[in-house]
Amino acid sequence: MIFVTGATGFVGHHLIEELTLRNQQVRCLVRRSSKVTFLQQVGAELIYGSLEEPYSYKDSLGGVDTVIHLAAIISTPNPAHFKRVNLEGTQNLLRACLHSSIKRFIYISTINVLLEDKTAYAASKLEAEGLVLHSPLPVTVLRPSLVYGEYDTKNIRKLIDLCLKYPIIPIVGDGNYRLQPVYVKDIVASILAVLENEATVGKVYNIAGPTVVTFNQLVDLICAILRVKRIKLHIPLAAIEILDKAYRFALKRNLLGEQLLTINRDKLADIRSAVVDFGYHPLTLSEGIAQTIAKWGSADGRIT
Repeated sequence: MIFVTGATGFVGHHLIEELTLRNQQVRCLVRRSSKVTFLQQVGAELIYGSLEEPYSYKDSLGGVDTVIHLAAIISTPNPAHFKRVNLEGTQNLLRACLHSSIKRFIYISTINVLLEDKTAYAASKLEAEGLVLHSPLPVTVLRPSLVYGEYDTKNIRKLIDLCLKYPIIPIVGDGNYRLQPVYVKDIVASILAVLENEATVGKVYNIAGPTVVTFNQLVDLICAILRVKRIKLHIPLAAIEILDKAYRFALKRNLLGEQLLTINRDKLADIRSAVVDFGYHPLTLSEGIAQTIAKWGSADGRIT
């Protein structure tokens, strides 16, 4: 039995899809407010609760041999929520697992923990990594980069939509900051690969794509695949900071918030240890974007 947190999220959807295709028994921790139709359709067992309330799920770890911990808060108006869910929630789960016969614990972190200027989100994930790695459980930590693929509703999906709909693409800063996006199915493949390889226990792996691009190049690539021509409009970071302050003053909410700390930073990672240890072989960015757009097109008819 595999116990999964974060199953209703983007990566979680793909993971559950693959696990059930492999006839794995899956038990998912979900909130009452979560959309669970897909999980019900594939026959996943649902446990209603939250990481902050270990009593809501600790008895459900009976018969579980594998835990895949995807759940995390990525953005919130209250930075204290990062600590409560990402750090303390992970600590609760680790403690609960100590009272069960858990053979593998996979923790999904982020390559943003490698940045010098960390957001509260990245800092909470790095602290949680420390808890995981110091646990007596047989653990492995995976650090994905910027994730894209089918069912995505943010990040690169939004950029594709912009390129589809508008003649001008706004870009924060000079657009020369570098990224290493990873196709979502490559993350799923990595999770399954480390589960089958005991040599990965106690280790941390960066899970990024093989292609390094600037943000400008990413826009150009998407436009080339869509066969459209667009104008890139570069907006100075200082102007975005002023706009963000005005947005907070007028609406009491952040426009970009902590993202301003890292939006123009390179987000790169060395994936060689994953290649060597479990044969990690990710899709190139052009292959992944093309597949993503093709599958969206077949689903909603917007792209032909």
